[in-house]
Amino acid sequence: MSGKHVWYGGPTGNTWDSRQWLFKGKEMTAISMTYSGSEFLIAADGRCRSDDESATEKDRETDQAQKIFLVEAGQLKMAYALTGFSSNEGGKFDMVAEAEKQVKTLAMSSFSNGNQYISRFCQNIKRVVAKAKHDGRITEFSKREPAEPEEKGRKFKFYFLGFFGRVPFWVEAKFYYHPEQRGDFEFELRKNDFEIAPQIRSVGSEKIANMMYDPNATVDPRLLKYKAKDGLLQHLLSYIKACSDPAAIEIDPDCRAIGGHIHAAKITPGAAEWLIAPLTQAAA
Repeated sequence: MSGKHVWYGGPTGNTWDSRQWLFKGKEMTAISMTYSGSEFLIAADGRCRSDDESATEKDRETDQAQKIFLVEAGQLKMAYALTGFSSNEGGKFDMVAEAEKQVKTLAMSSFSNGNQYISRFCQNIKRVVAKAKHDGRITEFSKREPAEPEEKGRKFKFYFLGFFGRVPFWVEAKFYYHPEQRGDFEFELRKNDFEIAPQIRSVGSEKIANMMYDPNATVDPRLLKYKAKDGLLQHLLSYIKACSDPAAIEIDPDCRAIGGHIHAAKITPGAAEWLIAPLTQAAA
């Protein structure tokens, strides 16, 4: 068993939430999201790294990874993002490709709301990953774990946000692997109740998030230039840019896994569109 994997970030942490000024864990990737009451905005960094110390997988590392994906299918206008485990040694299993297959498959199905779509999507991903584990395309998951004991076994997460018709949805899906238990691969959904707008939710560095978003926090002088004054998009971008700055590594060493090309999107009831396209899309 090789234990070599490629990550969109690292072991998945919890989500920093502007409503509570709380961040219980870290992800070595930077994604920031907001809902204004009429639209969603989402932005992410482009760095993808491997835990392969022998460097045989270094050719798959990049600063141009696409972590946000857009979906338009009938009444559904959505963006989804992935953090954590994305593929394994030799590319025998590719989470991004499998997710895209599910999007194409579900486009031919009927749903009554966005949460129903997400539930089916996650059920399908669960089956796909379990099958890959059974047939040997995934020989094992990385031993890297979230720091929180209650999150033991969590390997990757999806974030979904958008509209079904004019009804918004915003869901975090956590996927767990517990080989010691029967039915060893499971997922858990956390739905946003939209009680406050606007609100910002981010994954990445707790220390940087507090500097960029908390108006009462002391900002490191080296990162002060990123502190956004106006505009929700600028608030999202400021966080990712600050996490990507070389000085951020001294503040939070896990920021060394954050950087590269930032991409961002806007989702309204009428469209899911790029504000800053990922380089893979720009080159297409």
